[in-house]
Amino acid sequence: MGKSKKGEPQEIIPPVGEGVVKKAKKRRVMFAPDLDCKLKSFDAKEEEEKPKTFKDFYLEERLLKAIAKLGWKQPTSVQESVIPLILEDKNVLARARTGTGKTAAFLLPIIQKIVQSTATEAQKGALAVIIVPTKELASQIFNLCGKLTTTFPFLESVNLAELNDAKQKASLENDYSIIVSTPSRLVAALDQKASLLENVKHVVLDEADLLFSFGYEDDMKKLKKKLPARYGTIMTSATITDDLSDLKTLFVVGPIVSIKLKEGLLPSVEQLTQYQINSSTEEEKYAVLLSMLRLKLMVGKAIFFVGDVDQCYKLQLFLQCFKIRTCVLNPEMPANNRSASIQAFNEGKFNYIIATDCNDVDEGVVSDLVDKKKKRRAGQTMAKHDNESGVARGIDFHHVSNVINFNCPGDLSVYVHRVGRTARGFNKGTSITFVLPEEEDSFIQIRNDVNEAMGAKVILPYEVRMVDLDTFLLRSREALSGCTRGVIRETRLSEIKKEILKSKKLEGYFTTHTADKSMIEQDKSLRKVRVQTETLHAITDYMVPAALRGMDLNPVTYKSGKGGQHKKKSSAISGLFKKDKKKGNLKKFGKKSKVDPLDF
Repeated sequence: MGKSKKGEPQEIIPPVGEGVVKKAKKRRVMFAPDLDCKLKSFDAKEEEEKPKTFKDFYLEERLLKAIAKLGWKQPTSVQESVIPLILEDKNVLARARTGTGKTAAFLLPIIQKIVQSTATEAQKGALAVIIVPTKELASQIFNLCGKLTTTFPFLESVNLAELNDAKQKASLENDYSIIVSTPSRLVAALDQKASLLENVKHVVLDEADLLFSFGYEDDMKKLKKKLPARYGTIMTSATITDDLSDLKTLFVVGPIVSIKLKEGLLPSVEQLTQYQINSSTEEEKYAVLLSMLRLKLMVGKAIFFVGDVDQCYKLQLFLQCFKIRTCVLNPEMPANNRSASIQAFNEGKFNYIIATDCNDVDEGVVSDLVDKKKKRRAGQTMAKHDNESGVARGIDFHHVSNVINFNCPGDLSVYVHRVGRTARGFNKGTSITFVLPEEEDSFIQIRNDVNEAMGAKVILPYEVRMVDLDTFLLRSREALSGCTRGVIRETRLSEIKKEILKSKKLEGYFTTHTADKSMIEQDKSLRKVRVQTETLHAITDYMVPAALRGMDLNPVTYKSGKGGQHKKKSSAISGLFKKDKKKGNLKKFGKKSKVDPLDF
């Protein structure tokens, strides 16, 4: 046992694989409270000798059955490191790459601790609260929690982020073991029930670095006042650093253990293939993307990341001209529509989803204030921006083979979180970033940072011969001419009308005001994309480069299997009109696994 400068004993944490998963009674480590709450860091390495299983954590048999039902065979590195520490009531600060199983890393030990405590003494009220920055992330964690607690009928959980004030008030009449919520909804719940958190023993701050940047600082301070004097704190994120002094000082009671896995900024080149495509114009970007999809050079599910909401709908309308179905996801969509888009994509109803980045409240507020007068003068309606919506951070999209940065990311963190949607767990994936001439300088910095962090040149140039895509370029130009600002505006308005008609709050109103409902239902004023060529979507032989002629270019069908599992053929992005000199066949970049072990 080490000694501090003051002669106080300090906690000594052994490396992963050297006893951290033994029973607590066999591994007793004493420590005195660290009044300065200094961070104690160590590097965690994956044990190479014998793979661990979930049984090695001595979890409840019923919990192990729930894990087996989800198809999880063995814990990931972050789970091996975090689960034993939480079981030993340690405060944990865990940094791990997207898709490494951080959610299960804190849910499993928390459920185990709650089951143990309820078995020995009667518990009343919430024992664990999980605080997240976005509604979508709250829904994802809540759903996984429900799956893990199916074998424990006495454990109930609630997602306050999806409730309005009226439903929340009725819901708070019950006692829940686990609460999942955004900070603002949790503060509203405490206004209705002040004793809600008085018995909490576990506090989880997921995507912790966003809780302050999303404008929740005041809410977090209010929540702290409602917590008991002693509890365990778990902080997780993909970009977490030691520079979280404000949040750490506010919430952490006692010393905290920092988990930093020895891993790259992104998965290795064997798992993730990254490319850069330089396009001289916007039209070229659309033409190249269209050719990849229609010529089956990109196979498998994909996320297209764009810069703003208008780009979401513009790309969707463009692809519709060529009979390519997509769904969209952005913070200005109604909450029900956002959840429906994520669910439809994960269930395989759509192969492609077009998404914006996570919402940065500070930037959004500034932008709204600057443009508010201009938009009103121009007669534009101000769409409500949901500050609790986020796309790129934390949300789990199932079985994503490809990430396409259709609009170049603004900085390294955005790039990492976008690309982190693929190559999750043990699966392989591919990312492609389109770069315009005016974006080249900023992307060079991102590329250099990624290459330096990975210790090699991992973002490779992807050359496209535009001379082979002349016909696609002409057809793209025609389709884009029909995707006007007016059509985009009407498309966004149609979503609002659909949400109004489906709203349960307005059911009573429409019962007595049938004329208003009929007017919305029969509104035929929506403009659509109009093109001159009726067969714009058709692929003819002369459009297909010589290297691809003779291939089956019929659309790939995807079906949802049992339990929502997405069944598909192995996917890859083919080299655009490149041939393997040895075999004379089209070059393939990495096959994808059929099963994703980290659907959480």
